[in-house]
Amino acid sequence: MGFEWDGTHFFVGTHDPAFFPMTQRVKNITRGNARVSLVVDDQVSVDPWVVRGIKVLGKAEIVEHKGIFGQGKYLRITPRVSVSWGLEPLEKGQWTSRKVHK
Repeated sequence: MGFEWDGTHFFVGTHDPAFFPMTQRVKNITRGNARVSLVVDDQVSVDPWVVRGIKVLGKAEIVEHKGIFGQGKYLRITPRVSVSWGLEPLEKGQWTSRKVHK
């Protein structure tokens, strides 16, 4: 599985088209539950310890898309709320930033 961001939506797909319909997320969407979350994080440094990431809550749909794995089925996630850490400067005492998307 991999993802891309076009500035409005996240597109999540796989290099193996046979694997896509077997994922729990795709099964949930086809059963009518389009609410999803996506977490992307990484470790920038060990010394000093620096991590960053984002958690996106939103609505997903299965679409035909030409993306990072070529033409095929992808999840298109429309963000509703995102929570990030380590991506932008915060006020003292804060460790996350929360944004509501319209």
